[in-house]
Amino acid sequence: MKRKIPIKQLLRWQLAQAEAAAPSAPRARRLLEAARPWWETQPEQFRDLADQLDRVKIAHGDAMAKLKATSAGHPVPVLIIHRSKNVETSARVISLNVRDGTLRLHLRLKTVAFKSSQDFEVTFVNSQLRPLFSAVATPLKNKACFLDVELPEPLASDWEKLNVKDPMPFRLMVRLGKDGD
Repeated sequence: MKRKIPIKQLLRWQLAQAEAAAPSAPRARRLLEAARPWWETQPEQFRDLADQLDRVKIAHGDAMAKLKATSAGHPVPVLIIHRSKNVETSARVISLNVRDGTLRLHLRLKTVAFKSSQDFEVTFVNSQLRPLFSAVATPLKNKACFLDVELPEPLASDWEKLNVKDPMPFRLMVRLGKDGD
């Protein structure tokens, strides 16, 4: 004979099982550390990568004149960070829109140094080689990627005025995930 168990009792038992199996909550210090951006937790690595990003060469002179004929804007220096070897390249801004503090950016990379279709992290760096913010980008076809991110307030109002054809006030560091190369 089957005995009926009230649903309330079953749910309490299930909750007790889940609580017993759950790991203990992390300490506040560990949570705060995990929330810090990578350039704060690895400042020496960031400085080295920023120096390498500063050395990325993009087209100038006649080559730049040929490139301006396209509908894309000025090239933006990009450093793709791999575990084994970093790749220096550039990207073109295909579309840029800042509305209500949110940046929607569509880029086309000159070179793609990864095969994965997984999202990756893009760190925006200013001309003084200081980090501005990071965002997750989604790869698209034809070496393109798209990102949608809320901007910090001083940047949001400044970047609302940007046009695709304007020189961009940033450089990019692309950090690939585990499956990125």
